[in-house]
Amino acid sequence: MAWKAITIIAVVLIASALYLNDLVSSAERISVDVEKISVVSVGLQAANVNLTLAFNNPSNHKYTAEVVNYDVYIEGVKVGNGTITNLEIPPGTTRQSSILTLYYAKLGKALMSLLTQGKIDITVNGTANIKVLFFPVEVKFSRTKTVKP
Repeated sequence: MAWKAITIIAVVLIASALYLNDLVSSAERISVDVEKISVVSVGLQAANVNLTLAFNNPSNHKYTAEVVNYDVYIEGVKVGNGTITNLEIPPGTTRQSSILTLYYAKLGKALMSLLTQGKIDITVNGTANIKVLFFPVEVKFSRTKTVKP
């Protein structure tokens, strides 16, 4: 009788470990892309830009990113950062937009690239802290998008 109980407990523990492993590995496959960048308004010292990030969840599990922190670079110069909190990421693609204020004083190199090459490279580096049951899973991302006006 004791062997039956031990066997049942062992099977339950193994099944739980396999399920948790599936949840964690699925969360680690979530990717983040820079989907869209558009100018919202232009002022004398700065411009407001709408940045849309696409969170791609290829699994069948729903997750919550408790916090997403990211930095924005134009031509290698950090021009801003942002934070998204409590973002629901169901299966498929979830889009999240935020407004960044870009001060012209930091955009000298970007302006030179635009004038000489006709394009600018925008890079977004960040980390999403995704909740998996009781465990946080950190997903790092870095995406570069070339913008041609």
